[in-house]
Amino acid sequence: MEAPLHPRPDVPQSAVSPVRHSHPRVVDNPIRAGILCLPISAVLFVAGAIVRGPFYNPEFTGDTLWFADSVASRAYSVGWLIVLGAMTLLMFGVLALTMDLAHGRGRARALLGLCLSIAGLALSLAVAGSFVFGWPSLAERILSGDPAAVTVLVASYNGTPLRLAGIAGSALYIGGALPIATVIWESRSLPRWAGLLYLIHAPLLCITATTTLAFEHLGAFFLLLAGIALSWGVRHEEEVVRHLEHHAPLQETPSLR
Repeated sequence: MEAPLHPRPDVPQSAVSPVRHSHPRVVDNPIRAGILCLPISAVLFVAGAIVRGPFYNPEFTGDTLWFADSVASRAYSVGWLIVLGAMTLLMFGVLALTMDLAHGRGRARALLGLCLSIAGLALSLAVAGSFVFGWPSLAERILSGDPAAVTVLVASYNGTPLRLAGIAGSALYIGGALPIATVIWESRSLPRWAGLLYLIHAPLLCITATTTLAFEHLGAFFLLLAGIALSWGVRHEEEVVRHLEHHAPLQETPSLR
């Protein structure tokens, strides 16, 4: 009777691990997590605009006391703080998006769009900061009966530094969106129509000093759609790469005899 065959201890056994198709988490890819800041900032833009209310020119308001009361209200300050948070998240989103686009052929255009967009957002943050931190104190002076505060408030809005910063910030951000949108359009892994939405949102979102919220909401809506599409494109691209890595043929190393 033959003895049962047992595997020799000195012979390595080939163990094939089963293929696991686990979906990548957001924290596993910092770039993907950063691109999610685009749709989140769009939601914050809409929320901040609703809480703040329409933005009026102090020079053309008929009732000065009503305007001062609205500026001194808590909703005005909270709304602008939400908008400031949306601008900050938008900066991180643009940075993450251009980092992902820099791996392709449009690296130079992506870098150009990044520099222009960040410069424009920085100037826009300075302008918005003057509205949220400077105007409420002037409005309280108007409500307390200081007639000179009205002149100071109108002069601050019509001042050359504020106007130049606002125009330059909008122009730089719109100019930065153009090369980024072209790189998205030429990308093979991201939805092409997301580049068109990204380009359209920039001029609409920069029209913030209007008596209506239609343009601001429309720009945030296009940013929301573009951000969702880009986040999905980056996630799909990562899943394709992982699928190819899992099904790649194993390289057999020759055994020494």
